Amino acid sequence: MRVRQRIIRALPWASGALALIGLGAATPLLLNWAAPESADWDRLSSISQTYSALSIPLSGAALLGGVCQLNG
Repeated sequence: MRVRQRIIRALPWASGALALIGLGAATPLLLNWAAPESADWDRLSSISQTYSALSIPLSGAALLGGVCQLNG
C-alpha cells in the first residue's frame, strides 16, 4: 500500500514536469506560429536579453525580502 501512495503523491509532480518539458520542446513551434514572417529575430533576442538582465536584480531583491521576513 505504501508504494501506491507514493505513486499517487508523485503523479501531479511527474505530470507537471512532463508538461513543462513538452512546453519547452514546443516553444520553437509556438514562436514560429505567433511571430510574423517579417520579425527581426536578432532585435527580439536583444530585447529578451535586456529583460533577462533586469530580472536578475529583481529576483535577488525578492529572495532577500523573503529571507528577511523569515528571520525577522
